[in-house]
Amino acid sequence: MCNLIEIGIHIDGKVMLDMDKSSNPHIAISGRSGAGKSVAGQKIIRNIAVNGAGSIIVFDMHRLFSDENIFPEYRNDIKEKSHDIKANSAGISIPLFSPLMYTDGNAEEMLDVITSITNVLSSAIRLGARQREYLYEAVAFVAEEKSYEKYGLASLDRALNMVNDEKAASIQDKLRYIFKKNIFHNGPNFIEDHKINILRLSKFSESTQALIVEIILAYIWRLANAGVFMENGLCLFLDECQNLNWEKTGIISTILSEGRKLGLQLVLITQALGGSSKADLTRCLLQAGNQLFFSPPENEIAMVGKLIGEKRQAYWQMRLKTLKVGECVVNGSLIINEAAYNGALKIKI
Repeated sequence: MCNLIEIGIHIDGKVMLDMDKSSNPHIAISGRSGAGKSVAGQKIIRNIAVNGAGSIIVFDMHRLFSDENIFPEYRNDIKEKSHDIKANSAGISIPLFSPLMYTDGNAEEMLDVITSITNVLSSAIRLGARQREYLYEAVAFVAEEKSYEKYGLASLDRALNMVNDEKAASIQDKLRYIFKKNIFHNGPNFIEDHKINILRLSKFSESTQALIVEIILAYIWRLANAGVFMENGLCLFLDECQNLNWEKTGIISTILSEGRKLGLQLVLITQALGGSSKADLTRCLLQAGNQLFFSPPENEIAMVGKLIGEKRQAYWQMRLKTLKVGECVVNGSLIINEAAYNGALKIKI
């Protein structure tokens, strides 16, 4: 994991994010459209990749990492380090039903695999208790038959199709697109070491994107608990993530609170602090050890000013209102011209 990440320029010199001193390695970036947060995100990913600090997964939901949208200064470095996964046309290779090996030499129990897959799908599509029971049995059947290896995630559809019950049919209906498209298939893990693994998701609807992200993050959490990322680390980049699950029991909250000890780092970008649950989203952003606040929507200036510094919220509201494109207020453990600094200040990306 990258210990120092160059982020911008202050009047006193170059500004770096100091991951060793931060409460955690996560980075939250917020601001209105066109304020400069996407360029900041690309710069962070580029710097992590160039420094060879582990692997990166970019969940590219809005074409931020398409060639034409990458800031010219970072384009060559990002392209050189990229591994493209065109999820809409080629699907995503992931050994979802294969038990993992832990660092102590023990294998993951199949019961844990079945429970994990059931939990993430049930949570993502909001299943009731009885529906969840039917899904669990279908997942268990697929695991026993090893049919995922042959049919991919469509094997769950085949299993549920054997059940003559409206609850099984309702699960199929909720997962119809992801089953028919068969987005996940068995094979080697899609993550290439020391690469920017760009998952192209822009051709899917927002609800399908959210489901794909939930499944992959849950699988990554299984890998992390098996110690896969302890040595080199894994950075997860989520753009325009306000539509994802921000509940306390959700996978993003779990990674925010516990990811550091397992080698995981989140880079989160959101256009607004609203989303489906304003309180949960704001809480999660504040959990990030490093925060970049670009010019916010007018109706959020007072709230953001308070988030930056409650004692000087009036000052920060004034500062936020005068930010130009490419300027932000950064808050966290910083190094300015080789001197340590902890707190908030205005910088230019």
